[in-house]
Amino acid sequence: MANIYDKSSLVLIPSGTKTGKIFSQKPVSGDGDFTFTRASAATRVNADGNIEKETSNLLLQSNSFDTTWTSVNSGSVTGGQSGYDASSDAWLLTKAATNFSGIRQSISISGVHTFSVIAKAGTLNFLWVEEYIGASIYFDLINGTTSGSGEIASSMTSLGGGWWRCELSSASAITLVTLYPQATGSPSATAGNIYIQDAQLEQGLVARDYIETTTAAVYGGITDNTPRLDYTDSSCPALLLEPQRTNTIPYSEYQSGGGFTLGANITWNGFVESPEGYNNASRFTSSTTSASFVQANSVVIPAGDFTFSMWVRGVSGSFVNRSLYIPTHTGTQATMNEAPVAGEDWKLVYGSGTNTSGSSYVRTITLPFYDQPAGAVWEMYGFQCEAGSYATSYIPTYGSSVSRVFEPLTLFDFQENNLTTATAGTLMIHLLDYSENSIQFAFENDSNDSGFRIRFRDSDVIIYERIGGLNTEITNVSESAKSKKLALAWNGTNLLVSVNGITTSHTITSSAADGNNLKRLNSGSVYALVNKILAFPTQLTAAELNDLTTL
Repeated sequence: MANIYDKSSLVLIPSGTKTGKIFSQKPVSGDGDFTFTRASAATRVNADGNIEKETSNLLLQSNSFDTTWTSVNSGSVTGGQSGYDASSDAWLLTKAATNFSGIRQSISISGVHTFSVIAKAGTLNFLWVEEYIGASIYFDLINGTTSGSGEIASSMTSLGGGWWRCELSSASAITLVTLYPQATGSPSATAGNIYIQDAQLEQGLVARDYIETTTAAVYGGITDNTPRLDYTDSSCPALLLEPQRTNTIPYSEYQSGGGFTLGANITWNGFVESPEGYNNASRFTSSTTSASFVQANSVVIPAGDFTFSMWVRGVSGSFVNRSLYIPTHTGTQATMNEAPVAGEDWKLVYGSGTNTSGSSYVRTITLPFYDQPAGAVWEMYGFQCEAGSYATSYIPTYGSSVSRVFEPLTLFDFQENNLTTATAGTLMIHLLDYSENSIQFAFENDSNDSGFRIRFRDSDVIIYERIGGLNTEITNVSESAKSKKLALAWNGTNLLVSVNGITTSHTITSSAADGNNLKRLNSGSVYALVNKILAFPTQLTAAELNDLTTL
């Protein structure tokens, strides 16, 4: 095997990435690097086993409180103060002798969001954060307690030395965030000051790691055009590629409100640690043995096949009834794939159905919990409804539906970069998993009308030669294993096809394997976990292909 790898001209084992790029291990010149695009955020399972999202700070000048921030009733700031992090990046925020004196920033945001700022008492002991129109919270900078109204949740985390990270989450649409120093937990005309540092506003129910901003909002994590190295069920990453999908549930995490209704026999018990590793999952308790339910309201059920999914953890009790109830239209019921068991970790459960109405419609999805013992407890996170017959990666929503767009993977100029030659070559693709019944990769010319096309299906792999825009099937290789290693090795007239250690020989049209027609490898709109892509400038032998593709 080592000798085969020595012969390779391209080795891509997904590990190194940057925005818009997947780096190959060979060649090191960059000629084997793949381009990657996705004009939206996404999620992945990271190396810690947690769901990772896009992160952001939507405020401007997040720690320059004398710029975009404006004075309210003679409020003022003085920079260069000793900060919580042993820096001189903190600010002294001083108010005049009036009830409402401080600083504010105009910011427009709707849906579930979290504001946070680091603060410390000065001559005054309270920070009052007012969102217009939304939450109004007083943070006690001595005792670490909060009071106020309009929030989903508020909290304070001690950073030592009298410093606190003050956080509030709200679902209101706001246009202003104002910071007022106060003497008490109510409006006060007492003049004085507090210290502040590192303000942040982001969507979601939790305050994540601080991101510094200047004149524009800053996004991080799995944001636009960021390749997803996914660690699902593995200690090594694979490149996750998915088709476009839309989560039509407006509030995917805010089950205590935000478009959800709880049955009379079920109680929401606050937020607990989710598959993200943050406290943004919901805990529910059934109060009786009769029917309890959680309803997601105003959900757009797509026409045709759709899939509902969510993360569930059983604390006590379990799913006895696993069906979703979607009223009015026949053919729309779905049964979840498995029942979580109390004491086990988070499980992704899902069920697929078919909307036979011919068009999308808005309905309530009901999750019934029948025959549970009184006091049975479940935790839930990440509700999702999407078009399609299988569940894809989580798409968070904060007040409206959200789409994750198609993400193509492409490598240009195989022949020009000496990855293959004008007369011969070998291409190998290893997929760990896929959930589409027709996964397509194209190895073709720039016009996409000549070359080879590869379809991975549940029980086989089909190879086509494509001439002048027309596809002709070369072979259909039966193979039911979900993990598939596929290799094509060609010269001017002969094609060797190897799937999971079985190699066959086929006659091909010479123009299909002309080097000018084999310039670009491009993934279609697929769901796939890509483990490896290799290329060779020669046609490998059948024995070498068997070794290369054996699982």
